[in-house]
Amino acid sequence: MNQPIFERTQKGNPHHITINQHIHSKHCIKQFCGKDGLVDVREMATDKVTRAKPEAKVFCTKRAWDDVTEKSRMAGFERAYFNVLTNPSTFESRNHEAISAYYLLWHFRFLAATADRTPLTINGVVPERELDINSRELLESRGIIYMNEDATMSTRFIYGARFYLFHDREMERLRGTRWGLVHCRAGELLCADNHGGHLYMPISPTAAFLGGYQDGTLTLDDVQACNRLSVATADNWLFARDLQVCPL
Repeated sequence: MNQPIFERTQKGNPHHITINQHIHSKHCIKQFCGKDGLVDVREMATDKVTRAKPEAKVFCTKRAWDDVTEKSRMAGFERAYFNVLTNPSTFESRNHEAISAYYLLWHFRFLAATADRTPLTINGVVPERELDINSRELLESRGIIYMNEDATMSTRFIYGARFYLFHDREMERLRGTRWGLVHCRAGELLCADNHGGHLYMPISPTAAFLGGYQDGTLTLDDVQACNRLSVATADNWLFARDLQVCPL
C-alpha cells in the first residue's frame, strides 16, 4: 500500500505515539497464521504473494487518526471483540453488539487509511504561538487538539473526531443485527483489507461471522463465493493462511 505523507515523530518517540496503525487488527490477522507464525499476503496492484507477520507494515497505515482515539475507544472495541473470538458462545449468548462495533471500527479505519491527508485550513483563526514538536506530541498524547503554525489542522484529528460520530451513527443503524458463526466444510477462507460494507467477516481460515444469519456451515461452493467476494472488495491486499487452498 502506498503510504500518504505523514507527520513523523521526534527522535526516540518519547510520548509513545503509535505510528503504524493496523487497519484490521493484528490479533485478527494472527488467527490466520500458519505454524510459522506467518500468513500469505497478496498485493492487489502487483499480484505478488509474500509471507508476512501480523505486525508487518503492509497491514498498517501511518498516523491516519489521532493517538488517543487509537488507544482509547478503538482499543476498547477491539478488546470486546477479541473476547468474543477467544470465548466460544452460543448464538443466543453471543455478544453481537461487540461484533458490530468491531465491524464498524474496521470499516472506518480502512476509510481513514485511504482518505486524503491534506491538512484542513481553518479560516479566520491565527494560532497564538508556534508549538515545537515536543509540545505537539505531548498535547496529542493527552487528547488535546492543536493547530499548526500555518492555521491548518492535521487530518488525523479530523478523522479521530469523525470516528466517534460515524461509529455512534452506524451502531444505531446496525442495532439488532445478529451475527451467525459459520464453519467451512472444505477449503479455506481468505480475508481482504476491507469488507466492502458486506455483513461478512472471516475470523479464521475455516470460520466467519455473517450478519443476519444463524450459526451454520459453508459448503465448498459457499467458501468459493465468499472468497470471490473478498477478492472483489480488496483494495490493496488480502491474506490467508495458505492462498493455494482457498478456492476461487
